[in-house]
Amino acid sequence: MTRVFAEKDMKRFAVIAFCFVCVMPPSLAAQKDGLVAKIQNPKEYFGDNRRDWVGKTIFFLRCEHVKYKNPYFDWYYDPSRPVRSKPKRDELLYKYGRIEEVWTGQFNIHKRGQRPYWRLGFFWKVRLLHNQRTIYFWDDNETRRFNFGFVEDFDAARKEIGRIFWSKERDILYQFDDAGVVPLLNLEPVRLDSVAWGEYGTFPIKLVLSRKNGDTGYLLYRRFDGFVKDWYLDDPRKEFPYWKFRDWELIENRKLRTGMIPEMVMLSWGEPAEKRTLYDKDRSEAQIWTYEGVKETTYFLRFQNSRLKSVRWRD
Repeated sequence: MTRVFAEKDMKRFAVIAFCFVCVMPPSLAAQKDGLVAKIQNPKEYFGDNRRDWVGKTIFFLRCEHVKYKNPYFDWYYDPSRPVRSKPKRDELLYKYGRIEEVWTGQFNIHKRGQRPYWRLGFFWKVRLLHNQRTIYFWDDNETRRFNFGFVEDFDAARKEIGRIFWSKERDILYQFDDAGVVPLLNLEPVRLDSVAWGEYGTFPIKLVLSRKNGDTGYLLYRRFDGFVKDWYLDDPRKEFPYWKFRDWELIENRKLRTGMIPEMVMLSWGEPAEKRTLYDKDRSEAQIWTYEGVKETTYFLRFQNSRLKSVRWRD
């Protein structure tokens, strides 16, 4: 009788153990090594390559948690803790870490009332500098759930304090305390007065800028190279000193006129979304520049003999 009960207990224990192994989420190392599908070219899929950020130092600015049911990836996974333990807010807030490894894979997301689905994302391995612990966390291209800023970017921005920049793609500065905005003309010079960490991890770098008349505002950026892309580092007027005053006035107000050369149009409207070359019946060559405007309006600029011939638009 004792042997029969022992065999039943063993069978019951084996069934329970098998079910536990089947439903238990795979470990992070297992997901990294083989259970997660790798993306062959993440730069094409995501538009950038986070693997280039390995070795950079980050500064945690916001440590909130996304309420996913999967305990292994509830914002981050700490292998030194029990599976379901949650970190406190101040454990990472305003702390430094160094990115040691980044790889791509898929993450099974659970949402209440919906079926689970797979989402492609990046997995990060970070070494905390204040206690030398290793943590893992993830982000994807859809939500871009960043909670930190790059220390190298912050230092690069501070080196440019006092420098003059000329507006290219920015036409406003935000005023403090949500008081409104400061309008900017195209190619207007502004001075970088100070740099601070932003209030949110999504836009961690806060740049305070001032106009010649003393108006001051700020802009928030994810990376400092994004700011450099939005502004001219040198005065464009010095490159074309022979242009007429009326053309510069049109460019400052982002307006066009027939007869403008391509360089004037580029300074006024920026880089077009598309450039095409057409040939008329008389075999003359024409270029069509396409711009995507506001309210789903598309503009078509026609150039002949390197001069703006006409402007058409379609809603």
